[in-house]
Amino acid sequence: MSDVSTISWGADRGLAPQHLFWESVPDYSNAAHLKETRDVAAGHLSDGVMPLIGLQLWEDTFTESQNGGEFASLGGHKAWVSWVKAHQQYLGRDAEGYVLNADSSNPSGWGYISPLMPLDAKDAPAGWTGGTAHYADWMADKLGRLSALTGTRGYELADFFDGSPHSGVMDFFNSRMIAEFSAKTGIKVAGSTLAQQAADIVDNHPTQWLDYFVDGWAYGWKALDDAIVKNTGHAAWLTTQVSFTPAAMREFAGVDARVIADTMNEKDILFNVQTLERFEMQHKQAPASYEQAMLGIHAARAPDAHFGHMMSSSEDDYWGAVNSLYTGVTGTVREELGWGRLEQTWLQSGWTMIADDQGGVRRAAEQWSRSYHDWGEVKQPWLDMLRDIVPTRPFGPALYYSANAEKAMNALEPDGNAIGNAYLGELLEPITKLHDAGATFGYYVSDAALPSMTKASTPSAWIIPQATYDGHNLFSDAEIAALKAKAPVLIGDETLNYHYPLTFTDKDPDAQITGYGFYDQKDRLIVVASDRVDFNDTAARKAVATHVELQLANGHYTVQDLIHNTTQSFDVVNGVGGFDTTIARWDTGVFAITHDMAA
Repeated sequence: MSDVSTISWGADRGLAPQHLFWESVPDYSNAAHLKETRDVAAGHLSDGVMPLIGLQLWEDTFTESQNGGEFASLGGHKAWVSWVKAHQQYLGRDAEGYVLNADSSNPSGWGYISPLMPLDAKDAPAGWTGGTAHYADWMADKLGRLSALTGTRGYELADFFDGSPHSGVMDFFNSRMIAEFSAKTGIKVAGSTLAQQAADIVDNHPTQWLDYFVDGWAYGWKALDDAIVKNTGHAAWLTTQVSFTPAAMREFAGVDARVIADTMNEKDILFNVQTLERFEMQHKQAPASYEQAMLGIHAARAPDAHFGHMMSSSEDDYWGAVNSLYTGVTGTVREELGWGRLEQTWLQSGWTMIADDQGGVRRAAEQWSRSYHDWGEVKQPWLDMLRDIVPTRPFGPALYYSANAEKAMNALEPDGNAIGNAYLGELLEPITKLHDAGATFGYYVSDAALPSMTKASTPSAWIIPQATYDGHNLFSDAEIAALKAKAPVLIGDETLNYHYPLTFTDKDPDAQITGYGFYDQKDRLIVVASDRVDFNDTAARKAVATHVELQLANGHYTVQDLIHNTTQSFDVVNGVGGFDTTIARWDTGVFAITHDMAA
């Protein structure tokens, strides 16, 4: 991450109120400070790193910005509180019509205003000529001018600015938004009170309300991108975080990367998939395979968008999660298991591939971040290997992700306030259980890429982890037929009994080797093989003697162990061959296999 962008000293003053109300922040009008700020930003740019400003709020920020609070003396925070209190008509309300998260002592709640909020003409940006302005336009104008002032190029969007916060799209209403929704869709919302109208939307128009939010957030980020370009004369760079699955991000937060990439310049925004949120911060039993699955489905679902991966690193929060969730190990064994999980997640996720919508194949993650702010330790040889080996085409099956199935399930569970209601659930168990049982896939394809697939990018089989919900089919016959025209289709547990071009076998009943294969830029077949890390593991776990079986063209092959720098060879006869290796407990092996052509 630090090779790509950085929070720029002097430009970033803390939480969002300092940035949205920067005219009230003394440092931004201090000539000496501003010169140093611009010099620092220019230095980052000369190093090829985009200087950014952070943009986030916390749930207690509005409270702490009022008299007696932690932020009460900060100019931007004081101006924010005054502005919100003078514009109560813009605050979001719940389905009962009450200001979200408000109480008698704080009638403004979190002080949160949605980017979708239509503004009164007097609150539009100066010189606005585009019809009704929205809060997104107001923010874009403020932030675009701040970028020009500070010499920065964009924003690192986080809480409250990475999607509709916490309450969920289906519990966020305002009479202004409802009126605009009705005008845009032609839907006459029933009821004379906000509570009645909200009930009609939830009961009868939930997916249309969701689409309204999705389009509104996409418009908001485009407005910010355009404002930065307009005010600085340079390309913008936005980063944001996705904490949930694609279906949950859309239904809960109103964020759909596919729609955003179609709306704005997709080169100007990076979506960081923060898989560490579940395991590291919430201490949920998210297996190592969850990290690959999350990255794969996000990036495959929106192949025109650009994705980074916020992954766990060796730092206190990570080791706290290891201590909390892997209770069967202590001391040096705990260290061994923890580093083994890190190695497995970085190597297996780092080479996860997707099909693009031009018939090609690319790595899913285009940036890596060690934990939230690119801190903590990751072993340098892993990073070197990940950079040096570039996936170029698949070997074996692909996990198929369908936005059509996602929408079909959303129609069956339209409320969207529980992330477990979304397609594939919260922790992607329909995917992880297949991977953890030994299905060898690291390639992800969505319906967006299917029409343009070439022979080289077509997998050996399609894996559909979940095809039904509560007795309802999530896939149409036409979509299944389109898949079958290219390769066999495996649904759910059918995946477990299929013989893939790459298989791992061992004689240890307590172990399971997981991994996958792909071809790299040197046309080497790369095999990644890990001893699965289980939450009930103990120090009794042993190294695993493993046979790697491959379906390849007949001939003689050389295997290079890229971690231990050893070689061996094997022959393929009648299309089948393989080699033996030993995977240390919780360890990952990486092997490069080449066909020795006859002289």
